[in-house]
Amino acid sequence: FDPATGTLSADGAVLPLLATQPPAPSGSTAADLHLHPSGRALYASVRGDDSIVRFALDAAGRPTRADRT
Repeated sequence: FDPATGTLSADGAVLPLLATQPPAPSGSTAADLHLHPSGRALYASVRGDDSIVRFALDAAGRPTRADRT
């Protein structure tokens, strides 16, 4: 996320995390992404198991899985 321009770009790091940490039940898919206004967290809703995955974002915007609810 570039706060100066308000743009979000993919570097291939988020989608593998959504798919593998921890594995969602078969048939689950990522449905929506929301970036916290602070730019320090990314939330992804997951269809199938009806969960929310939160990622902490470092200063460069790289995600680390924080938790799943």
